[in-house]
Amino acid sequence: MEKLKSLSRVDLNLLVILDLLLKERNVSRVAEEIYLTQSAVSRSLKRLRETFDDPLFTRTAKGLIPTRKALELEKELNKILPSLQQLFDTDEFDPLLCDDTFSLSLPTFMGSTLIPKLYAHLSQHAPFSAIEETPTKANPFQLLDANKLDFAIHYEPTHDPKYRSEKLGSLYPVLYVKKNHPLTKIKNPDIAEILNYSLIGMTIEDDRLLSFRSPITQIYQDLLQTQDKPKLRSSQTLTLLEITRTTNAVLFGSNGLKNMANFNEEFVEIYSLKEHAKYHVPMFLIYHSRHETSPAHQWFYELFKKSVLEIV
Repeated sequence: MEKLKSLSRVDLNLLVILDLLLKERNVSRVAEEIYLTQSAVSRSLKRLRETFDDPLFTRTAKGLIPTRKALELEKELNKILPSLQQLFDTDEFDPLLCDDTFSLSLPTFMGSTLIPKLYAHLSQHAPFSAIEETPTKANPFQLLDANKLDFAIHYEPTHDPKYRSEKLGSLYPVLYVKKNHPLTKIKNPDIAEILNYSLIGMTIEDDRLLSFRSPITQIYQDLLQTQDKPKLRSSQTLTLLEITRTTNAVLFGSNGLKNMANFNEEFVEIYSLKEHAKYHVPMFLIYHSRHETSPAHQWFYELFKKSVLEIV
């Protein structure tokens, strides 16, 4: 505690002046360098002598000669001042030097489109950084609080001041089939005709606390008036695409899926619920407020946001 009290009596400006005096060995040149009068520098030297209880310098015709104490202080100042400078540095963020790992949670279909693009961008512009994708959670807030998740695409806004959320748009359900599917021979098939075939789709956990129910469940219950469930629900995009490619199953996807590489070469839209606003799912980009002061996270936020806006 006594050491802390003694530190509180030291003016940082005095240490800077002492460092300059040790380098220049001349009061006039120090005064010119920091835009002070010679008398002001002399007064600072007087305070330094009182603080360290040592003359620190001897005046000669050739300038100031440091005492042994001053030379000892010079060694310490060479360590301390650069470290202090780092505390106040406000260098612009450089992605090329960034080595952060950014953790994301987003719908799997969206991830299948976005992650390859983000990876390619980071490989070129931020080669030391990394991406970690986690499965979509109906309630991502515990992970955000625990700092195990940086950014989440979520279906509802949050008004908790701990978080920042921005609506980026909406996804709406679209049903897809392979290009040679029997349904492609029917002009404008209705939903009942389509659902004569097995429906497969993504697994998204429901969360009763957030009153969230995945659209695929609502489609069955509202349009078909049935409690039946999809034939298959999976969190693996490639699994669902392979089944759609090799069977007559109908894939429950979203409008964003069309942006996936090579998707349109193998699959066609058979039914869209774009006009059914009830089944639209808003997309909010959410992150914890702790990242507001992180240049790296703010940079990635803008990159992530731009990528999402390209597909919704």
